[in-house]
Amino acid sequence: MTKLAICIPTYNRANFLPDTLNSIICQASGDVEIVVSDNASSDNTEEVIRGFQQSFPRLKYYRWSENMGADLNYLKVIESAESEYCWFMGSDDVIKNGAIRRIIDEIKQGHDIYLCNRTLCDYNLIPYRDQSFLSHEINDQLIDLSNNKDMVSYLNSARSLGALFSYLSSIIFRREKWGRVKYDDSFLQSAYSHVFMLMSFPQEGCKLKYIKDALVYCRGDNDSFAERGIVRRIMLDIDGYLLIAEKLFPTDNDVRKAFLAAVRRSQRYYRKAISIRRLADDVEWERIKPKLEELGYEGLTLSIIGMASPSFWNFLHWIVRFLRK
Repeated sequence: MTKLAICIPTYNRANFLPDTLNSIICQASGDVEIVVSDNASSDNTEEVIRGFQQSFPRLKYYRWSENMGADLNYLKVIESAESEYCWFMGSDDVIKNGAIRRIIDEIKQGHDIYLCNRTLCDYNLIPYRDQSFLSHEINDQLIDLSNNKDMVSYLNSARSLGALFSYLSSIIFRREKWGRVKYDDSFLQSAYSHVFMLMSFPQEGCKLKYIKDALVYCRGDNDSFAERGIVRRIMLDIDGYLLIAEKLFPTDNDVRKAFLAAVRRSQRYYRKAISIRRLADDVEWERIKPKLEELGYEGLTLSIIGMASPSFWNFLHWIVRFLRK
């Protein structure tokens, strides 16, 4: 059994996969395998993968006969791995030099989840800022997520959805632990199956090692989930995390409150609500408003936001953009 599998779910990313695969292969030792699960891409993804298999035989490739959605693809790529640990990797991101050796050394400690930070880049992978998922003053540390006090403290320190496992390429975890989680079909078509699986780890004990260093380059302006529009992209996150809270923290009030507060912080509180109102008609706003209230947004403030028309918020949006120039 190899030590680490780099697990890449993909769909129509043939233009970016060479960057991702090259960044792995150039530093992959015999302890590393690569697993790609292809959601029936209509581009030349298969041709790209077959080419890389000739030079790197520890590259496994699975191709669905039809697009099954992101969730089943996430599950399949882990199911196809055989290594002790899995490192999720977005098919347009790049692993930094030396990062695989760093993770191989880290997982010798035998913890359940490792979470690293990322460097934000533009579409062409030009870096512009390192992003910390937890408060900046927090350095590398071990956190017992099965301890409610430690879990609440961790959630209170979260400054990004990345701390809640939304960003694939920062997550490394023990495959055997993943295999013990009973999957909930409610998460199909949510794009949050992987978050449910990982957030379920604490039910049987879970040590998370936070790594402050940014070990991956995150390609920006390439969010495949944004193709359906900004409102639906925002609500994908909100719906996903509300479902997580419902399924995993239905009675644990302290953890639930801290969890939802972490989601609100990462959503920049009312900026997201205003963005939704700016783009949503009255009917859609009234449908979304109860979900924002469930997330913990103040009802009165949401009512005030809703009183103004989308055209008003659009006008204000363009004024702010103009003043920032």
